[in-house]
Formats: sequence, C-alpha cells, structure tokens
Amino acid sequence: MAAAGDIYLCSSRSEVLLSREGRKPIQFQPEKIERSDRVASGKLKTDIIATKNIITIPYELISQTDLETFNTLYALNSELSLIVYNTDTEHEDYTVIMEPPPRTRGYVLPETLWSDVSIVLKEV
Repeated sequence: MAAAGDIYLCSSRSEVLLSREGRKPIQFQPEKIERSDRVASGKLKTDIIATKNIITIPYELISQTDLETFNTLYALNSELSLIVYNTDTEHEDYTVIMEPPPRTRGYVLPETLWSDVSIVLKEV
C-alpha cells in the first residue's frame, strides 16, 4: 500500500518504488511548447501549443543498485508512468520520458554510492 511521499516509476513490465533515502524534494518546472513564425507584415506570431512539466527527482546520495535501476528504466527507451502520492490515497499521474541520469561518483564503500544524481523526466 502506498504512503504519502511515495513516488513510483512504472514501465509496461515493472513498477519501481523510488527510494526515499537521500532523496530531495521533487521539482516541477513548467515548459511551454510553442510555435513561432513571422507573418507577412514581419510581426512575430507565437502560438502556445501546450504547457508540460519537466520533473526532476534529485538525490543527494544514491546506491549503485538504485542507479542501475534508473539506468535500466532509461534503456527501455519508452514512455513511463510516474505516480506521485500526496497522501495515502491521493496521487498525481504523469506520462513521462526519461533523460539519461547524470551522476558523480561519491564515496567508495562496500556498496558504491553516487552523489548529486538527478532523475529528469519530461512529461509527454
């Protein structure tokens, strides 16, 4: 059962509960999709087609296992479902595509940790 603050990233084959450990607050940045062109008078005409979100899920630290999970989802090269639980029963659903996760090698321990990993998802 889901709890407030849970974030799931799902493909047609699997559902992954994203780790809360090391996760910073999720960020939503609106992106306008527009088409611009000049009309005969030379005036610039812009049509706003849609506004979609760029969703960033930043991690201060993440384990090698969790990073491999993100890389596997990215390698699917397909649309994913993002489910963000606001409460135990209320959630927001988004259809997204995933950008390759940038990362910085952090600490070398028995299980390698990565620092400053941000999962960037673009709403379709």
